Amino acid sequence: SQIELDPGSAEQILLDGKPQWIVLSVEWIGGLPFDQSFDRNECSLKVCELHESAKAHKLASESTQTYSLYDCLRLWGETETLSEDNAWYCNKCKAHKRAQKSLRLWTAPPILIVHLKRFAYTTWSRTKIDTLVDFPLNGFDISGYLGSKQHVELKATYNLFAISAHYGGLGGGHYTAFAKSPWKEQVRDESDEMDFADSDTGWYHFDDSSVSAVSDLEELVTPAAYVLFYRRIDL
Repeated sequence: SQIELDPGSAEQILLDGKPQWIVLSVEWIGGLPFDQSFDRNECSLKVCELHESAKAHKLASESTQTYSLYDCLRLWGETETLSEDNAWYCNKCKAHKRAQKSLRLWTAPPILIVHLKRFAYTTWSRTKIDTLVDFPLNGFDISGYLGSKQHVELKATYNLFAISAHYGGLGGGHYTAFAKSPWKEQVRDESDEMDFADSDTGWYHFDDSSVSAVSDLEELVTPAAYVLFYRRIDL
């Protein structure tokens, strides 16, 4: 028999007898974000497993979205319930429990390197993730994501000084780099008499043997950004 459910339906399905096989076919609704068309939280609890088509749909929907670097930190630190296969043994209960875990930055290092996950691997495919991550060039404050109890007293604000970018896909790609000149930054701070052009951002693009000045800072924040290099502002 065939049962059709309307989008967003919470109807309970009752099956006659005890069928040996159940085939579930999900037709994605065009334009609907993955999180609204499939319950990712239930899948993480091992109620169901994501089919390869669902994984592909998730990647396709995310590639059209834009996230901030703060969104990435928040998602990275979300509490996760371990699966039954990764159950934690509780010495007090003397039993394996599906514990919860979360990740935190402990302290604010002098140099903070942020590696964005740009490549996804499944059983049947390998995909380049081209989601745009909007990251700050200055004033990146991570104090709210630190696990140390002394985080209130720590300097936890950063300015960007370099970017590693990747263009292309898994079949073939090209790496370039962007970097901010420390000399020009120092001169700007120490001298008000030197005349700088409005288009002089202090940033440069390094592409193999070619080096060119970056006239528009919007050239930095693109889906090609792969690794971000931040320096703490008190240094």
